[in-house]
Amino acid sequence: MIQRRSLADFFFLGGFSLLALPLLYFLFPPGENHSGAQAVASLFLLALVLDFTINFPHFAYSYLIFYRNIWSKLTGKIDAALTLRYWFAGIVVPSILVGLLVYGVVGPDHTVLGYLVNFRLFTLGWHYAKQGLGILSLLNREKGCQISRIERTLFHTNTHLVWLAIWSHFNRTGTSSYYIGIPFQSFELPPAVIFSLTVLAGLSSLATVLLIIMRGLRKGEVSFSTYGVLAYFSAAYLWIFFRLSLGETKGTILAFAFSPLFHSLQYYTIVHRYEKNRGSNLLQLAAIGILLGAFGFSWAPQLLAHFIDISSSGIGPIFFKFAFWTFLNIHHFFIDNVSWRQESASVHRYLITK
Repeated sequence: MIQRRSLADFFFLGGFSLLALPLLYFLFPPGENHSGAQAVASLFLLALVLDFTINFPHFAYSYLIFYRNIWSKLTGKIDAALTLRYWFAGIVVPSILVGLLVYGVVGPDHTVLGYLVNFRLFTLGWHYAKQGLGILSLLNREKGCQISRIERTLFHTNTHLVWLAIWSHFNRTGTSSYYIGIPFQSFELPPAVIFSLTVLAGLSSLATVLLIIMRGLRKGEVSFSTYGVLAYFSAAYLWIFFRLSLGETKGTILAFAFSPLFHSLQYYTIVHRYEKNRGSNLLQLAAIGILLGAFGFSWAPQLLAHFIDISSSGIGPIFFKFAFWTFLNIHHFFIDNVSWRQESASVHRYLITK
């Protein structure tokens, strides 16, 4: 049965960001110092509250979903087609990340930590784009919109070209900066590569817009889901632009602070439906998410910084916050890349409606 989308879905799937991010961009333009403004201080406080209640918990939800019945997943009793993916995302990737973080802090230099910062941004943009694409596919299927192979290929190609083009602009010059106290340097990609990706992304974007318009004008065919298109373009364009093209520590700082919130709201909309169909206690789930999110992003780093002295590394206790934030952001991408695949029986049972 096709379900009608609510006004809340409109705002959660991307509508809020369509209003808020451009407004923040023009009220607090890049290149200007707004740190002393009272409005900025209030908005940062709001962003901090929303981090603990919405953004951090969304990471916890992804871990709860991925590691639920993990042994059965690793042994092929659940989603046998994804067994190798579960091993890679659930065991191999975190082991590699921990190894790189340990080497980065105890090794002869901390260059590897800087590389992890850029890789985090690489996976972040990819994750945003893939989530928008996944929601578009889900809502189109729910609406009964049959997508041809050519249309699907165009959506996929455009998603990745736009994400890569924006990421390449972030790496157009080898600029030194800091992320949570750790120095890193963006790559200096060849101008020809950046230009080529930008042109290809522009052409694919134009083709995608024309595809959506033509599909809506053709008689006898179901148009693409409006909310799905909203989720797709918000994630693939607006959020990645504000997070990457403006720089990690420069540009519209408030937009940088709020972009993860909109991604998390979109994520929460899907998790809410998934867990509701499972019969989960949603209030209990929210409470667990808030506690686990606070633990991973705040309490655990503080506890380790208090009990473990790494001053000899030359970095200091801020490393633990860097390590947790970097690990959780990167690993989150890999586990979500498994949890929400169409091959998953749970996705078909609790998320895809007919």
